[in-house]
Amino acid sequence: MVQTVSLTAPDSVELRTLVVRPSFRGRGIGSRLVSTQLEGLAPGTAVWLTTIESRLGFYERLGFTRLRLDEAPSDMRFEVAMGLVVARLLTGKQLVVMRCVL
Repeated sequence: MVQTVSLTAPDSVELRTLVVRPSFRGRGIGSRLVSTQLEGLAPGTAVWLTTIESRLGFYERLGFTRLRLDEAPSDMRFEVAMGLVVARLLTGKQLVVMRCVL
């Protein structure tokens, strides 16, 4: 499952809620889900996401770059602040912000 949500900027979206069942991981399903979502976006669109450090490689292979947490769009800052706490409590891992410009 993948959802994209528009931010206030017309040329910027947030990629949210990518979930692939563990038994189906490693088959390219997640990559295809993300690629399908990105296909419909205009060139120059900035795609933002938050994830945990252990997922960096997955998103880097799709063209995303890690940024500082304070580089997140203002629309995402509350989510980032809350995510820092939740990610650490639930996973023991650091939350990261990533961006890809199409």
